[in-house]
Amino acid sequence: MNRAALTGTLLVVAHMVSMHTAVAQKSATEFRAMIRESNIRGNVPDPAHFRTFLDRDLRAYFSSKMAEPVSVEYQLLRDEPTQTAFWYPIYFAWVRVRNHKHKLVQGAVKMTAIDKKEFDISDFFSEADIRRDPRVLEKAYPPAACEILRKKVGVVAGSKHTPR
Repeated sequence: MNRAALTGTLLVVAHMVSMHTAVAQKSATEFRAMIRESNIRGNVPDPAHFRTFLDRDLRAYFSSKMAEPVSVEYQLLRDEPTQTAFWYPIYFAWVRVRNHKHKLVQGAVKMTAIDKKEFDISDFFSEADIRRDPRVLEKAYPPAACEILRKKVGVVAGSKHTPR
């Protein structure tokens, strides 16, 4: 290895040791917060594009699911995403899906922000699904979101076949 390459390698190693030392000095909570913020910054679309991308991806998901063009209205359960460990930021919403004539369905949906340019839509549970078995939400949603959604539908957590 020539002298320039060795110097470059030593500089990289010194930088890595310095970064490691800085991270080691942070508490675990601070480190998790740094990772959370980094994941959010790297994946949630800028405010100017957020609604445009989310509208587009919700329409595409439900148009495919319903096999016809639809419009989608949504209400985010909270403005900030849920961030767990190293996963992508996730939003939860209540949606109302309509075709050109009438409402087709409403329910809960999970939306994962990816690379600042798209949302992966998944884990849709209709209002009827939630009424039939309120525990169905626990398969894909955190406890706080489950509680909000059950209240929205008017059901109790441990119940099954809850009438309206």
